[in-house]
Amino acid sequence: MESTGVYWIREYEVLEQRAFEVILVNGRYAKNVPGRKPDVSEPAWLRQLYSCGLLRGSFRHDAEIATLRAYLRQRERLVEYAAAHIQHMQKVLIEMNRQLHRLVSDITGATGMRIVRPIVARAILTCWRPTVNSSIETIRTALVVTIGTNMSSR
Repeated sequence: MESTGVYWIREYEVLEQRAFEVILVNGRYAKNVPGRKPDVSEPAWLRQLYSCGLLRGSFRHDAEIATLRAYLRQRERLVEYAAAHIQHMQKVLIEMNRQLHRLVSDITGATGMRIVRPIVARAILTCWRPTVNSSIETIRTALVVTIGTNMSSR
């Protein structure tokens, strides 16, 4: 089986679970071998190249290690997304002329969030218009529950 992108992973796992001996081949090595390989007969072409010794199987971790690596990659991606969102928060605060980054080193920490929550709640309340179906008191109550701050000082 040729490894191109992520498309091969599920098929590889299914074949492996059904006790097939699956050899994973790097697509770059298969492409560098001279000769024609139409897409229809690609598996036969790869099998022929492998049996002649022109291709070698790629290393593949066992299922437990592969699962752990997938979790670690996902965690790394989520940490990157969180960092981007924190930067967006800092940018909006700066645009609101709130220089919070000069007071606290981490705006998502306990102190930073105690400062940010009332700012957000007050900004939401200032957007209220009489055409909104909910009363300002209903919105204030929802913000107290959702954001977790006391809105009575508005």
